[in-house]
Amino acid sequence: MGKRPKKGARDEWKWPEDKKIEALELRKRGVKKSEITTKFGVPESTLYGWLKNEALEIRKGGVKISEISTKLGVFESTLRGWLQKSQKRAREDVEEAATPIKKQKRSDLSLFNQAKNCRNQGQYEEAKDLYTKCLEIRKQKLGVDDPDTLMCMNSLAVVYFTTGHYEQAEPLFTECLERRKQKLGVDDPYTLISMNNLASLYEKQGKCNEAESMYKECLQKMKEHLEDGHCDTLRVMHNLADFLYRTQRQYERAEPLFKECLEKRQKKLGNQHPDTLESMYGLATLHKDRCKYERAEPLFKECLEKRQKKLGNQHPDTLNSMQKLASCYKHMGNFEKAEELFHECLNKQKLQLGNDDQKTVITKIHLAVVYFKTGQYDKAKPLHEECVESLKAMYGDGHKKTLNIMHNLALIYYYQGDYKKAEGLFVPCLNKHREKFGDDHDYTRRCMSNLALVYEKLAS
Repeated sequence: MGKRPKKGARDEWKWPEDKKIEALELRKRGVKKSEITTKFGVPESTLYGWLKNEALEIRKGGVKISEISTKLGVFESTLRGWLQKSQKRAREDVEEAATPIKKQKRSDLSLFNQAKNCRNQGQYEEAKDLYTKCLEIRKQKLGVDDPDTLMCMNSLAVVYFTTGHYEQAEPLFTECLERRKQKLGVDDPYTLISMNNLASLYEKQGKCNEAESMYKECLQKMKEHLEDGHCDTLRVMHNLADFLYRTQRQYERAEPLFKECLEKRQKKLGNQHPDTLESMYGLATLHKDRCKYERAEPLFKECLEKRQKKLGNQHPDTLNSMQKLASCYKHMGNFEKAEELFHECLNKQKLQLGNDDQKTVITKIHLAVVYFKTGQYDKAKPLHEECVESLKAMYGDGHKKTLNIMHNLALIYYYQGDYKKAEGLFVPCLNKHREKFGDDHDYTRRCMSNLALVYEKLAS
């Protein structure tokens, strides 16, 4: 039996192949690692090193982590740690090949950091320009497959995605995913981030089957390869929950995912972190859409206060929270608070996003409806008139949202005694409802009834 090597002399120790095989058999039979090291007179770190190398070799063949854990008698969490370090080393090896070039690339770091800061502050146009310049520099200096180049490509795609330019985002997300698969492997965390991003894009494009399939695959791989509660895993979990509720309306499946994600983000990142607030916002929105306003209101309120503190009053996420909280108040009948918040939100969105931005128009519609419901017709009329034109441009004459606001505006004209203008809106509104829903639909009957009242007034 060999002697244990002295501390600091581990490199001199060579473990014979026959001992490795025998040790593996003992581990498969459940013998403790300490007993094996005592039997062969080797340090436990040597046994760990061999088990790690063996696990990595087995994993290359596509064997599941749970099976490797059972075979070698090693905790799954330990295996995942080994795999993460191995993947990190692989990325470093790729970067090592570009060492002479990497010394020259410092000039693009400031561009990348500036772009990142602009993106975090919601200044997307500035971020897009900076990321585009940075990407061109990195392609020339580092090559298109360099991890830093691909990171910049992904960041540019995210900006396009965030601003709704899906056609520009898709080729960037797709290329980034394929190159990361080839360069880093299908299970690498960066590859999985690209997979999540492409799934999010598919969701926005209405490719629901592709999106759900990719989300599920991505979440499963992250759970296998990353530690429990990893930030990237929680990102995919949140996105899947958001997809299931918003696109598929599968509330029962989405709610527990939102809750789990929120709890783990609170524990891992704290209550003030933007990702934690994103999960809080998602859960609150789900409650709101299920008409559970008493549950949604405190979550929206907390989310708004923390986003104001963390991101500032002008940030798009802050304004989203403000608008949703105001909408909650509107549905709960608290029109005074709703009006105050909608008015503040609208002024900020006009400055930040512009008067014709979709989010600005939606807030304008909400405020117009509050004025309408509280009988403030002088304030409601000009807003409704603006909204009708905006909605026609955005969705067309026959869209449900356009017809609803058009109907409200016709009622305002009626209440103010302008019956001719009321008729001029009720008639096309009725025709569109008949064409879209038929004569027996509630919307058609409502419009028909109101038009009859107008004709009575015109005839009197």
